Amino acid sequence: MCAIHLHTSFHQSVSLFVSARGMLGMPPALSEDLVTLRIAGKAYDITSAVTSARRMSEMLPSHARSLIELATSSTKSLEMSSKCLWQAAEKANAGFMVEFFATADDQITVQTCIEYKGRNQETPFLVACRLGHVQCVTILMHYGANVHAVDRHGNTGLHHACRQGHVALVQLLVGHVPVWLQNSSRLSALDLCRQQLRLRRRNVHMARCLECLENRVKLFEGWIELSEATVGSMLTGLRVLQAWNLRYVVVYDVGSNSHVDVAVYSIAHELRPLIPTTVYVVPILQEMLLNEEPKLLQPRPCTFALHGAPRRKDMFVGATQKIEFAAANPQDWGRWATFFSVTLVRPIWIAWRLCLLMGDVHPSERSQGRRQRTDGRLR
Repeated sequence: MCAIHLHTSFHQSVSLFVSARGMLGMPPALSEDLVTLRIAGKAYDITSAVTSARRMSEMLPSHARSLIELATSSTKSLEMSSKCLWQAAEKANAGFMVEFFATADDQITVQTCIEYKGRNQETPFLVACRLGHVQCVTILMHYGANVHAVDRHGNTGLHHACRQGHVALVQLLVGHVPVWLQNSSRLSALDLCRQQLRLRRRNVHMARCLECLENRVKLFEGWIELSEATVGSMLTGLRVLQAWNLRYVVVYDVGSNSHVDVAVYSIAHELRPLIPTTVYVVPILQEMLLNEEPKLLQPRPCTFALHGAPRRKDMFVGATQKIEFAAANPQDWGRWATFFSVTLVRPIWIAWRLCLLMGDVHPSERSQGRRQRTDGRLR
């Protein structure tokens, strides 16, 4: 069960830790028709949202009602209608949106206006995400807004929601926008949350956003010992002098057919910090090295090793190195070995076989798909 431990005082900062004993909880499930939303523990759907917004529009003052008439007038230019919808998303005017879509001339007009780009190349959907207008986002999604739209900096709606700590929006969007999509700074929404938490450690909402994203892309997790350098090993260059340290390790999907992220967390008082100590980029298709180089002072019977490269804070990848793990018992060793050698590899093997049968290219060579390389950068 996930538990967030908060230690607060009036003049002291808030420290956030997520308990690592057991599996972390999954975020609230989203319906397949994109219209169910959970806000502050209470669910409502698009029907109630539209009804509520329509009532609001009926109570609008005359000058606000004139905006609706102006936007829907046959003599009104399409560009002006688009700007009105964009401003409605900015001002959280859900009533205007409902009236606009209800009185639109045709579907082409709706799609043109809904994908209009204003300041910073933001669509109405992106503006509503940035400002946390959940009701407007729900209405725009219902009428076909492009949830994969990006601004001039490459930020998706999920990036904007995470940067501002809009938890309800993150819970809504995480099922529709890929978490691993990167902006122009090579940051995914998950990376952005971690970056913001390094700068603002007291942000409880940011921590909840991070937890929601992690639950979405988490593949495997558990306690395991990691071989780490000691003074003796650094002076002599001998790996047999390294020591085993207990760590909590989580494997995250990064939307790639070639690799995953293996995050290592240092544990203090049985609590997992929000930000990992080290993140390794580990290739999926590689051979596990079993029971190699036993430690001179701390022999372990259930060990294995993988090759991976540490990810730096600037999101570039360092040199490849060998990462050694030791399980507490044969059962845990079997779980980890099965995951890396079978569970993680099977989907790629099946996709590769299907491509051969269909005469298609190898899945790792496709430019489109759920997992892909972006601009030649690993993610």
